[in-house]
Amino acid sequence: LSPLVKKGATLDERVLEWEEGTYQKLEVYQVQKVAGIQTMGGDFRLTPKGDKTILTSTLNYSMKNGMWGMMNQMMGKKKFAKFWRNIIGGYKQHIETGEEVTHETKLDLTPAKLIEIKHLKEK
Repeated sequence: LSPLVKKGATLDERVLEWEEGTYQKLEVYQVQKVAGIQTMGGDFRLTPKGDKTILTSTLNYSMKNGMWGMMNQMMGKKKFAKFWRNIIGGYKQHIETGEEVTHETKLDLTPAKLIEIKHLKEK
């Protein structure tokens, strides 16, 4: 866990767009036990590639203030990559089993590989 995410953290999400089996866009309407996050949303696209599936995702979020923004930057890509890999593994588990994923769920992260993280500048 990162310093910003506490054990038992939850993100309650609302799906805004849905294309069966290929795309979803969501917004997070309630964040618990994740310090500093003001708003969050994103999208997920699945693309078949041979015997694998590539998940492309864009995560949009804002921090509550400059101090939290600075802490977020200091976490570094390595910690964020680990955090994001767990999120991907959680989505995979939920999609394949239909079960709710909690902090106690054992995730198989072997097939989840984070290929790239890009920092997009705000417009």
